[in-house]
Amino acid sequence: MDPIKKLAREAQQRSFWQVLGIYLAASWVALQVVETIVDSAQLPEWLPAMALVLLVIGLPIVVATAIAQVNSGPVPPEMLAGAGGDEATAGSPEGTDIDAAPAPGPASTSVGGSAPGGAAQFLTWKFAIGGGVAASLLWASVATVLLVTGAGRSVMGSTGNDGPLAIAVLPFASAGSTDDDESFALGIHDDVLTQLSKVGSFRVISRTSVMEYKDYTERVSDIARNLGADLILEGSVQRAGDQLHMNAQLIDTRDAENHLWAESYDRTLTVENIFLIQQDLARQIASALDATLTPEEAFFNDTATTENLEAYRLYQRANNYFNVGPRSQNYRLAFDLFQQATDLDPTFAQAYARHALARARAFEVSRRLGSLDDAKRYADLALALDPDNGEAHLALGQYYYTAFRDYERALEQIELARRSGLASSVDLHHNLAAVQRRMGDMQGAIASFQAAVDLDPLSSHLLTDLATTYTHVRDHETARELLRRAITLSPDTGPYTFMFETLANLDGSNTARMRALIQEREEALGNRAEWMEITVAQLEGDYERAFQIADEDGFGGTWIGALAAATGRDERARREFEGAEAFLTGRVAELSGDEVRSRFPQLANSLIDLAHAQVGLGRNEEAAASAEAAMEALPVSVDAMDGPGVMYEAAAIMAMTGNDARSIELLTEFFSGPGEQTRAALAADSRFDGLVEHPGFMQILTGG
Repeated sequence: MDPIKKLAREAQQRSFWQVLGIYLAASWVALQVVETIVDSAQLPEWLPAMALVLLVIGLPIVVATAIAQVNSGPVPPEMLAGAGGDEATAGSPEGTDIDAAPAPGPASTSVGGSAPGGAAQFLTWKFAIGGGVAASLLWASVATVLLVTGAGRSVMGSTGNDGPLAIAVLPFASAGSTDDDESFALGIHDDVLTQLSKVGSFRVISRTSVMEYKDYTERVSDIARNLGADLILEGSVQRAGDQLHMNAQLIDTRDAENHLWAESYDRTLTVENIFLIQQDLARQIASALDATLTPEEAFFNDTATTENLEAYRLYQRANNYFNVGPRSQNYRLAFDLFQQATDLDPTFAQAYARHALARARAFEVSRRLGSLDDAKRYADLALALDPDNGEAHLALGQYYYTAFRDYERALEQIELARRSGLASSVDLHHNLAAVQRRMGDMQGAIASFQAAVDLDPLSSHLLTDLATTYTHVRDHETARELLRRAITLSPDTGPYTFMFETLANLDGSNTARMRALIQEREEALGNRAEWMEITVAQLEGDYERAFQIADEDGFGGTWIGALAAATGRDERARREFEGAEAFLTGRVAELSGDEVRSRFPQLANSLIDLAHAQVGLGRNEEAAASAEAAMEALPVSVDAMDGPGVMYEAAAIMAMTGNDARSIELLTEFFSGPGEQTRAALAADSRFDGLVEHPGFMQILTGG
């Protein structure tokens, strides 16, 4: 007989295709089980490949066994399910001799009966299944050893995120009893955060968020979950005379709070030793995470910036005030302490740099030019001593952005700060986002603000900034969700949510939600928000109530003037508008003469308010001129964040003064770019009622 035909006949007789199908199906199931075990236990990626190799090796053995069993009947599928390494295979019932089990069929021979040829004694189902069990045990043994020892586990690749693992450095405990000991521990903690944030292999949660867990009692796994961190670094600091003792340990909270690394340091208390400890911490943590410091990262952490211990202590104390933020009454104390530190050591570049940042931040709040001049001076001093000082570059970036709206130079300085080791700095991402959204790059700003939020997840300020940016791409739902999170962290952010609810409900259809927000805010802060109540009353058409609230609370200016006019109090309206016009005329003159402040929204907003007062007094031509001046003071091309709002208000002024064509022109431009107001809000804005019959207005409302 032809050998090929004979082989085909033998295959058919021995159920070759049945055996092959069962084996392949069982192999597929085995591989799915292996993949699940590897993923859930974070085992090495090569273990599934090992299982596949064992299954491939088992395939020809099982096929050869099937052909060799000439005298056997049909092979029970349950005997094949585990062949080739399926670790889920169950063995035969206890006490059963597989070779002796009777096979069905007229031959009535055993499954393991002899086949013609010398190989029959080896190619039996007993040996085939035994080999499969052995392969399964081999794979399971290797996996068990790796799981127990942790060997071969890739910590950096096991987070499930595309980016690096996140580390939260909890405030270091102070073993001392004095305020100075506490300040010293906080200073060490701040320095460790600064140094670790320069390492790109991991993402360090910001100081603002981790300080919420000073003197914590929660489980570290719960803290990690709240902060969005994978790892926790905790430690303690103790000073005893001229000696420093420090403990630190790194905990992997994803793995039952597994301690990856711990170290104790006993050193003579010098600035050099403090920085050497910080440098060693960065290297030890990188090693524990299977990461390697780049030459640049090693350089960032290489040396201390002063050798004067007293100057360093003053710098630490200054940082403690610096970190509370520029709105704190104690913030200015940081200025004096930074100055004292550099007086003791005029080469202390980092103290100059941090002083520059402090002054730049203060200007954001006070708008006093002196603070901004100081920021530039201290940044220049820092860079003269240390050209690669990232915080000095960051301060210069804020200087160019804040004082001159020079976005290109600001971006240059931010990029230099990034290259100098501040790629993981919250301030860097925040400043970059601020510049991006003024330039009109709202998507870039959203990404940068999100990066800042990831580093500082408990900052209501950052959540609010991210939310306001979302409103400018008219995603109010996302903005409101972010603001709800911000309110849980800080109730004083409630007005932002209220404003966005106002934008969404200008037709007064959902003022119940707005009233609930008012009550929540008042209960949380213990004071009344009259302006919110006035807004709700207006939306509900109750102008009398709105006027009464404003009048009782001493409101003045164009707002109460408009309410007086709406309630028939013409004489009161005239007085309010005249008073507002006189005040705003002087305010506009004052701001126009200030080189820095004239670049900010205050001038444009004052001109818009002046235009409203002029409309109330019937001086329509002057009102239109004031609106045009407002847009010239803050054009969208210079400020894509506040400029669109000025344009929208100018369009309303034009509509109220009968300049329909100009209003339509401005509205068309407004809705072609970013801005807070929606078309639904426009439709409900009564100031545009005169345009309802205009075909261009209807085209804008429909988005045509």
